[in-house]
Amino acid sequence: MGKQLRLGIMGTSYPCLRHGEAFQALKGVQLAAVADPNDKRRKEFVRKFGAMEEYLDYHDMLAKAKLDAVVIGLPTGMHAQACMESFDAGLHVMCEKPPTTTTGEMTRVARKAQQSGLTYMFCRQFRFSNASLRARELASSGRLGKVYHADAKWVRTRFLPTGAGSWRVSRKEGGGVLLDLGIHAIDEAWFVLGCPRPVEVMAGLHCAFSHFAARGQDYSADDATVGMIRFENGATLHFAVSFSLNWPGTLPLTSDGKPMNAELRETMIYGTHGGAQICNGNGGQQIISLRRGVRLCPIPAWQPTGDTAPVPMFVRQAKDFLRAIREGVTPTNSAEQAVMLMQMLDALRKSGDTRRSVRIRKFEQRNAFPAFAH
Repeated sequence: MGKQLRLGIMGTSYPCLRHGEAFQALKGVQLAAVADPNDKRRKEFVRKFGAMEEYLDYHDMLAKAKLDAVVIGLPTGMHAQACMESFDAGLHVMCEKPPTTTTGEMTRVARKAQQSGLTYMFCRQFRFSNASLRARELASSGRLGKVYHADAKWVRTRFLPTGAGSWRVSRKEGGGVLLDLGIHAIDEAWFVLGCPRPVEVMAGLHCAFSHFAARGQDYSADDATVGMIRFENGATLHFAVSFSLNWPGTLPLTSDGKPMNAELRETMIYGTHGGAQICNGNGGQQIISLRRGVRLCPIPAWQPTGDTAPVPMFVRQAKDFLRAIREGVTPTNSAEQAVMLMQMLDALRKSGDTRRSVRIRKFEQRNAFPAFAH
């Protein structure tokens, strides 16, 4: 591979722009190619990041470009196939969330990565935010006592994707708020808890705003999901996510008749000696338990050894991917955790469909997949 890592980007969506900025900020990385069928978006991407090979189809990029790794920013339903084809081309993979649309797909992707000896990492940049890293440190160090519960929310008053974003509300294309915002809410709390193994879930999935869909639009996925997850260590996680909710937000209601469109992201971690709050993915505060109440203090910025200035979370994520490739270590957002994450999402979706709680079994393919044996 050499010292200069040649990187290809599949897609030019907003997350891909942020990935481009992050990798461009790192030494020893060259943005070598981009693939996107939309000429305007692709040209704008090249203007922003400099000359590179351009492809309309990512298959052509995999076949023709000389690359070491790829970032996959395609619609969810294309993730699994693009990952498999990238491994076949001998490339390391960083893939946008959700990792795939099903546990079966993700298990095959993870097995392929393991057999090929290539790095796989799923994107969850909020794991690398100051507040998430500090909250995880507080939880793992014992300063919060026994951490037994988490509560996560990401709710919007109204979000009605159309055009290129229509797949987000199409169930057959891998859409739905559970796979879109739910994965952020669940994973942020799960990461702080230390990623314990999930054993049981219960959820309600609702498709409540299809009457606002554009003409001819496939609006079939969930736009509001609530649920509970129980883990092997006894901890529990409650979450609520929504694209659209008749919710007034946290500000006083107006009386001028103008529409309101509010949004809230919050993760709460509860322990016997204290807790932690993460607001909007980055800010937060520590909650210190007292005999007659609690005391609040800001969560200080995370500053790992060697960093001389604050590092954006997309850059931290990119550095983690490069370190995994160059040093042969497991990335923070590992393939095994991606499988467990998809197990939770699959079970939650099944629970919503059947209106019953769903158990999650341990991996059974110990011989074929020993790295995933628990």
